Amino acid sequence: MVGRTAVLGAALLLGCFEPPSSAVARLEETKAEARALEVSLDIVEQRLLAGQAKVALWTEMAERHRRVSALACDSQTAHAAQMVALAEQQALKARRVKRGLVVKKGLAVKKVAAKKRLHHTGRSAIGARR
Repeated sequence: MVGRTAVLGAALLLGCFEPPSSAVARLEETKAEARALEVSLDIVEQRLLAGQAKVALWTEMAERHRRVSALACDSQTAHAAQMVALAEQQALKARRVKRGLVVKKGLAVKKVAAKKRLHHTGRSAIGARR
């Protein structure tokens, strides 16, 4: 009798542990959904990494633009200062010419009187006729 009970118990246990066919189908559907979700997550991860790379690129580009702009501003500031200095120098030179002074080797020479004299005589500064 003990042998019979053991066989019956084993048959009952095997019947209890065999899943119904609907459960096997649901398990396969769940595994297929898991694979699909895994593929979707891989796509989302790739997009996220691509987005991070773009953000890093644009951050680097913004930093480079800031550095180049600062350099250009410094260069333009120096250039503008040199232009102002040259304009002042040219204005001083023009005022001297207008007043009739020519600066040669640190000496101011009156030029107007010499020009008037030459104009009236018809001679140039080196003595030749016009």
